[in-house]
Amino acid sequence: MKEVTLAQGNQVLNLILQKKVPSQQLQGLLGSGLLSDLLDAHIDEVDELDRDDFRHMLGLKPLSIWRRYDGDSYDGISIGQRVRYLPTGEETTITKIRKHWRLGEIVFFAPITPRGSDYIVELPIEKREDIEPL
Repeated sequence: MKEVTLAQGNQVLNLILQKKVPSQQLQGLLGSGLLSDLLDAHIDEVDELDRDDFRHMLGLKPLSIWRRYDGDSYDGISIGQRVRYLPTGEETTITKIRKHWRLGEIVFFAPITPRGSDYIVELPIEKREDIEPL
């Protein structure tokens, strides 16, 4: 395995400077061994690494309100399934299933053309009754 480059080390230092990490906080992180543990991890070997789950474990707020949902289907709707979005009548394909991090509600995502728009956008479909399988 190739060693870390000087450019990569510089990137880590720049990140610390950009985040304006106080010296005492950085020393606490170094002293705790947590940074060492993180560097021991082979991220490409971790199954479905979810940054928001990691942030939750550290007591930080998620970057997104949507959390990973452990499953490929919910309530008879699967990822990759063709559905009709009933409010507009358009046919689309479910791309993701996510869980709202605070409410715990399951939400489907699919490319939809919002009303009054010419663009297709991947949007959350919050009500199961708004979609019907094709």
